[in-house]
Amino acid sequence: MQTNPFREKIKVLLADDHPSVLLGVKAYLSTQKHIEIVGEATSGESAVELSRELSPDIAIIDIGMPGMSGIEATFIIKEQIPGIKIIIFSMHDDREYVLQFLRCGASAYVLKKSSPEELLCAIECVMKKGAYFSPPIAEMLLKEHQTGFTMKPEMKLTPREEQVLRHVARGKSSKQIAPLLHVQERTITKHRQHLMEKLNIHTVAELTQYAISKKLIELDRR
Repeated sequence: MQTNPFREKIKVLLADDHPSVLLGVKAYLSTQKHIEIVGEATSGESAVELSRELSPDIAIIDIGMPGMSGIEATFIIKEQIPGIKIIIFSMHDDREYVLQFLRCGASAYVLKKSSPEELLCAIECVMKKGAYFSPPIAEMLLKEHQTGFTMKPEMKLTPREEQVLRHVARGKSSKQIAPLLHVQERTITKHRQHLMEKLNIHTVAELTQYAISKKLIELDRR
């Protein structure tokens, strides 16, 4: 007999431009008594719109959709409706896609080749305020973290540099960061350049990895 581990049904929004994927995921999740599919989107724009309209607990979003990508949609949803938890559901397992996911604020990354039970596990995990990664993704992140980035012992970040780094690692541009820190855009640009020189880091993705390794940001931004 199926039991409900949650007091209320988990409201789920599905976003994928492949009808067969939507149909399969919906068919499986609809058999779970503690899950309610409240909407389906086939583009990033509609995922954002339905998130505003339906306020689901979780949005399961594909990365590659026409128009606005799943990554962009996730970032907008997390900025505008931070209470919604995002599960990235993708066929991609390469490093750059996963690092984009870390920047945009999702709580889980599940590969499409995973079993339906694994997707259900991810849903239940993030609802319990956790994070979930398909095993190949978890292994990759562990190796990235273990390899990490090291600064020279004398190199320490100032409080302002840490502030800028947190915002950059969350995907914000210099233009977006400037009003948050009450400075001009060119000042933030200089901070970014100085951070990269100071840490011997050359891309935003590497800055994000560094911020995570130093616990300046969390893996799941809720």
